[in-house]
Amino acid sequence: MTLNSLVFLCVFLPIVLLLYAAIPSQRIRVAFLVVVSYVFYAYGEPVYVLILFGNTLLNFVAGQMIGALRTKGRLRIAKGVLIGAIVLNLATLALGKYSGMVIESINHYTGLTVPAPAWIIPLGISFYTLLAISYVVDVYRGTIPASKKLSEISLYLAFFPRVTAGPFVRFGDMSSQLAQMRRSRSLQVREIARGLRRFIIGLAKKVLVAGTLGIAVDAIFAAPVDDVRILAAWVAAVAFMIQIYYDFSGYTDMAIGLGHMFGFTIPENFNVPHASTSMQEFWQRWHITLSLWFRDYVYIPLGGNRRGVLRTGINKMIVFLLSGLWHGANWTFVVWGALHGFFVAFEDIVPFKRLPRILQHMYALLIITISFIIFRASSLTQSMYFIQQMFTGFKETAASTSLALSQFSPLFIIVTLVAIIGMLPINRRVRTLFEEHRLSRRFYPALTYGLSIALLVMCVFFLSSGSYFPFIYARF
Repeated sequence: MTLNSLVFLCVFLPIVLLLYAAIPSQRIRVAFLVVVSYVFYAYGEPVYVLILFGNTLLNFVAGQMIGALRTKGRLRIAKGVLIGAIVLNLATLALGKYSGMVIESINHYTGLTVPAPAWIIPLGISFYTLLAISYVVDVYRGTIPASKKLSEISLYLAFFPRVTAGPFVRFGDMSSQLAQMRRSRSLQVREIARGLRRFIIGLAKKVLVAGTLGIAVDAIFAAPVDDVRILAAWVAAVAFMIQIYYDFSGYTDMAIGLGHMFGFTIPENFNVPHASTSMQEFWQRWHITLSLWFRDYVYIPLGGNRRGVLRTGINKMIVFLLSGLWHGANWTFVVWGALHGFFVAFEDIVPFKRLPRILQHMYALLIITISFIIFRASSLTQSMYFIQQMFTGFKETAASTSLALSQFSPLFIIVTLVAIIGMLPINRRVRTLFEEHRLSRRFYPALTYGLSIALLVMCVFFLSSGSYFPFIYARF
C-alpha cells in the first residue's frame, strides 16, 4: 500500500468519480462501474479476473434458471440447480484457497511429498463466493427476483470498493439502491463530501494506526523464539488486537465512504466491539455483515436454537469452525474459529450475566486478545508458545526485555493511546454531544472536514515514505 495507494488516491479515484458524475444514463453508469471494478481488480492479479467473471456468469445463469423453475412450480429441480451452483462456488473456493493446505496436511501426516500448488490465492475470493451463494439462495427462497441483467450481478460481485474485503451486501439491497438511483440520476455533493470524509478516516485508521502498530507486531512475531517472554508476548498480543481492528474497520470505512461517493449505501460492519461483555455480544459488534451471513445461510438452516441446548451448541460450533476456515487456509484459523465457537456456546450454559459487568468485560477482552494471537501466528506451535509466555514467561532475559522495550517509541505510545481512546464507547458520546449542542452543531461539520484534510496530508506523507501497509483481511 505505497505507490499503488498514491496512484489510487491522486489519479484513479478522482478520474473515475468525475467520469461517473458526467455520465447521464444510469445504465451506462452501471456498465462503467463494472469496467472500472474489473480494471481495479486486474491491476493486482490480471489472470484471476477470469475466475471472478466465471463466478459471475455461473451465478447469473443459475439465478435465471432457479427463478424460471420457481415460476413454473418446479421447486425440486430448482433446488437441484441451487445445490449445483453452491457446490461449484465452494469447489472454486476450495481449489483456489484450500488445496495447498490440504496437500501440506496430507504430506505432514503421511510422509508423502505431493507438490502443493504454486498459485496465489485469488484476491477476495472468499468474499465474492459468499456473496454469490447468498444471491442464488435468496432467489431460490423467493426473497428476491432473479436479475435479468448480467451487469447488475457483475457490479454486485466486483464493485471495487468492497471486492477484496467486504462488507457483505445483499443483492436485494443493492438492486433497490440501483432502482432508486435511476429515479435520481444526479450525484449529491453532500454525499460525495461525506463519503470522502469517511474514506479519509478509514485511510488514517489503516495507515497511521494499524501501520504503526503493525511494525511492532511484525518485529516481535519475527523475533527468535527465545527472545519472546511475558512482556514481549503481551505487547504483541495487545498491539495486534488493536491493529486488526483499525486495519479492518479502516478498510470498512473506506468502502462505505467510496460507496457514498458513488451513490451506494454499504452497511456498517463494526459497533464498538471491544465494549462487549461476552463473546456472543462481540460477534454482534465485530464483522457484523459476516455474522449475519452465517446466521442466515448456515446457522438457521442447521436449525438455529430451535432444537435444544445441545443441538444449538453444535450448530454454533459448526458455524464458527466454518467461519475460522473461511478466514484463512491454515489450521490456526480453524482453531481460532473453534475457540470462539466454544465460548459462544459455553455462554448459553454458564450464567456469565450474573457476574459484575466489569468482570464480564475483562473476560471478553481476555478471550479476544488470546484468540487473535492464534489468528496472527504463522503456526499453531508459535501461537501456543506466545500464549504460554503471556502467562508463564516470567524469566525475562536481556534480549527479551530489549525486544519488548524497543517497540515503545514515542510514535508507538502516542498512537496506541489515541487508538485505545478511539475504541471506547465514550468516543460516540462525545460526538453526539457535539452534534446536539446548538452552538457546536454549526462548527462540527467544518471541524471534521478540516481534521479530515489534515489526516489526508499525514497519510500521503506516510505513504510517500515508502512504508508498506497491506490490508490483513484482503488476504481472505
